Amino acid sequence: MPNEKNKLGRSLSDLLQDESLMAKVELIQHDRSFAQEELSLDKIVANPFQPRLTFDQDKLEELATSIREHGVFTPILVRKRGDIYQIVAGERRFRASKLAGKKTIPAIIQEFDDQEMGEIALIENVQRENLSPLEEAKAYSEMMTRYNYTQQQLANRVGKSRPYIANIMRLRQLPPKVQEALESKKVSVGHARILVGLDEDEALTYIEQIEQKGLSVRETERLVNKKKPINKTLSPNELKEKALREKLNTKVQVAKGEIKIKYSSQEELEKILKDLLK
Repeated sequence: MPNEKNKLGRSLSDLLQDESLMAKVELIQHDRSFAQEELSLDKIVANPFQPRLTFDQDKLEELATSIREHGVFTPILVRKRGDIYQIVAGERRFRASKLAGKKTIPAIIQEFDDQEMGEIALIENVQRENLSPLEEAKAYSEMMTRYNYTQQQLANRVGKSRPYIANIMRLRQLPPKVQEALESKKVSVGHARILVGLDEDEALTYIEQIEQKGLSVRETERLVNKKKPINKTLSPNELKEKALREKLNTKVQVAKGEIKIKYSSQEELEKILKDLLK
């Protein structure tokens, strides 16, 4: 078994080759052999690949109170670009330090490429459950497109199972108003997964019943399934639709000499085209 000194002596790029990426980042942040500097908060900006769109203000205030009393124990990670420093990991500490009235923050400066920046930002948020389900799904979709990952490769990188990745990404197929209901927590992820594939009006009808009757996920599933044919033999077109849906992870319609494929962003379109050309 290699000793810890040898492990710590490896280059940053070596550390980042491991699938346990966030564990290595945390090792860097907590190991005293990495030089720390007190950086001015005015010279620090967010990670340009940060997938999180919103921050819990109450939790930031709690962290700011702790920082006022005890300071920042774990330095943030940054990379230098010109005269500014981009956050790699630790944006909550950065934001809370500003709220606490601090002028500087302890930081470790290392070089990271864009792929490492994007992966670390995603993994930090996913592991700490700070992303909303749709933010998480969007981040996974962008990573698969940007780095040409398969679902299994992405699952390995973020420490999730492949079915988990597939199920989360399917949430992007929900109609816009259903996505809004999920974001506002009118329905849970479990409820939303059952509504994938329904048109917007039908899904909103179920959401109204979920809210009014307090339906559980299981009750909602039974209600939706009552509307679906049981043990139906699929037509040739339906079999083709099913195969394409599974391959492309999006809504597909095959009818009247046409194949209609639904996508919600340019990144998702590029991923679909890559999958079709494999």
